[in-house]
Amino acid sequence: MPLKIHPCTTADMPRVFEILSLAFGRRHIYIDTDPCARFIKAVDEETGTIVAQAKWIVYRDTIPPEGELEGEFWESEEEREFARLLCREYLIPRRKAIREI
Repeated sequence: MPLKIHPCTTADMPRVFEILSLAFGRRHIYIDTDPCARFIKAVDEETGTIVAQAKWIVYRDTIPPEGELEGEFWESEEEREFARLLCREYLIPRRKAIREI
């Protein structure tokens, strides 16, 4: 099954969000408010079926702000702080690479 990557269109979004919901096992409220966000899809070229999707954040001529992980997803403050620590540690190499461009 050969696959090819394409930019997503508005018409693709129902299938894209179906894939997203299936991947996470539940329905998500997913609003694209980031002007740097780009949706892409993997298409089975034999059938034309979208089989996967991704959201890439592509920064051009800008460095993203370094914000804290927000939300009410954690059962305790300890879990929230652990998630924030993991996020910060994960993003350190990324932020360094962006600054060096």
